[in-house]
Amino acid sequence: MIALKKKSTRQLIHTFSDFGKYRGREVVVSVKPPDMIEFRIKGTQVTFEMPLIHALRLAEMFHTHNTYRERLAEYQAKKKAGIKRLRRPKKSKFPYAKIYYDVFK
Repeated sequence: MIALKKKSTRQLIHTFSDFGKYRGREVVVSVKPPDMIEFRIKGTQVTFEMPLIHALRLAEMFHTHNTYRERLAEYQAKKKAGIKRLRRPKKSKFPYAKIYYDVFK
């Protein structure tokens, strides 16, 4: 693996579509040392930064939540079909800060 020693910048293919003020603007993503990710709206001075570890945790939470939704849909389909002795899938318990829980509400 190569260590992150200099800033790497790329432009996203998709644009903002649902934000009123920035609708239709392109987004530029930069990964820069020390392990930070930066989103910049092209044509403005607006930037959003976050540590990469938080992005990893957020991605993990999205994956876990989507897996739970899929299993719940399978459970409900089997229950509707009349299959007995089913176990409802358990919600995963996130060992993260309260700030991440608001993403799914």
